[in-house]
Amino acid sequence: MFARLRSRRARPSRPLCSLPSSSRRPRWRAPAPACNKPNDGAAPRRAPLTCLSPIRGSEMTAGSLRDKGLVLLGAVALVTTLIGVVAVMTRYAFTMAISFSDELITYLIVWATLIAFGLGEFSNEHLRATVLVERLSPRWQSALSWLSLVLTLLFAAMLVYYGIEIAWQRHLLNEVSPTALQFPQWIARAAVPVGFGIACIALVARILRRQPQGASHD
Repeated sequence: MFARLRSRRARPSRPLCSLPSSSRRPRWRAPAPACNKPNDGAAPRRAPLTCLSPIRGSEMTAGSLRDKGLVLLGAVALVTTLIGVVAVMTRYAFTMAISFSDELITYLIVWATLIAFGLGEFSNEHLRATVLVERLSPRWQSALSWLSLVLTLLFAAMLVYYGIEIAWQRHLLNEVSPTALQFPQWIARAAVPVGFGIACIALVARILRRQPQGASHD
């Protein structure tokens, strides 16, 4: 009897309950950063933009310039129409002709034409002959399109340079028109560098977004 009691005392005591290995307390982990926590049911915050892609920025600038140019063209067309209507009414209704109306309308049309030329380069909307180019392989078509794009840019840049020089000479000479309007000729000559300057910006934007002249928007 005493031997049985001693053997029972020698046995190790078992715990009242044993937890499985999967339910053990996990190890301590560092708390998650504050940016990953939910914002009390609100929409998650977006990370701030540190910089924009240069190509994306050039597309935004080109699109903004094109929109402003179209607004300017609309204003020029409206002013030209109003001047023509007033000139006709004063000539036939009041027998009083405006001597400088034709000259002013001519200047406005020249400015509008050159600005429209520059804006047309943004969407590649100018007419071109493609009878021979379409007979070539796609590789040669792409190469000729890039060559044409670069040559057009160089030609437009040359006209901007010489146009600024000619307009500056007219400004130094203080040259005006011989009519009663006495319109400064440097303003009339400045239409060339402005129009082809817009074309240069459009061509550079097309080069950045990898769109040669062969790929047009219809």
